[in-house]
Amino acid sequence: MSRSIAKRYASALFELADESYQIDKVVVDLDLIHQAFLDSEDFARFIKNPIIPYEKQVDVLEQLFSKKIQKVTFEFLKLLAKKERLDLLDFVALEFKTFVQESQGVIEAEVFAAQKLSAEQEKDIKNQLKKRLDKKVDLLVTVDEDMLGGFKVKIGDEILDYSLDHQLRDFKDAVLKG
Repeated sequence: MSRSIAKRYASALFELADESYQIDKVVVDLDLIHQAFLDSEDFARFIKNPIIPYEKQVDVLEQLFSKKIQKVTFEFLKLLAKKERLDLLDFVALEFKTFVQESQGVIEAEVFAAQKLSAEQEKDIKNQLKKRLDKKVDLLVTVDEDMLGGFKVKIGDEILDYSLDHQLRDFKDAVLKG
């Protein structure tokens, strides 16, 4: 639920940034804010605390960011505070980056492999996905030691399963059916 709400806010921010030709600057702004979130537990608690009044939230955000980020980004932070949605900021930032990638014809794919992939294997997977999707592909590779072999690719909500686990399940199902 909150992810879909974050997507709507991210879409609105993307449109505003696009109209003002500031997409790249807003990406930098969101990275700066995210880094503050990671660097300071107090800031993270502040962002997630729904009890803090709007005026106080805006004062703190202004002290921290008003001179460091674009006006469109700061106004967007104020809107999130007013709507009591600052706690969605991380999700909004992720969704915003997804919109940016889509606008640039880039798609992010997560690869879960049983063992570390060689550079050549990563390149092969990337090229196969590029052919299939007709888009530039950014890979995020994670080793999943629970897998027996092979790999899985997650693109958005879709999972392409080339794991040995999956093949063994398919084989077992085929034997049991027939």
